[in-house]
Amino acid sequence: MGPLVKLASLIMPASGRIYNDSVEFGKQFPRHNAEGPGDAARHAYASARMAKEYGPMIAKLMGGLHEVTSLGQDRRSQAMDEYNNQIGYGLADLDEASLREAIL
Repeated sequence: MGPLVKLASLIMPASGRIYNDSVEFGKQFPRHNAEGPGDAARHAYASARMAKEYGPMIAKLMGGLHEVTSLGQDRRSQAMDEYNNQIGYGLADLDEASLREAIL
């Protein structure tokens, strides 16, 4: 868990749980740690859950801050993460099972 998530979890307690859930969800896909299907799924899932829990504006703010503070990330990777975050925001109205199915 990165420093931004740790800080956010102090004021938004569900954010830490959402982060951990997204990591676990991403593990069912190949390359869940870097630029692969699992990474894309993890970003979409976390963004959808954040938007559902805190609203789309807060989710977008936190997603943007996460991308800006990701040290060593190249622009291409950042753009992919931002794209997958956008997909997730659009799935925020789904229930948990439907969200997982949509991302699968």
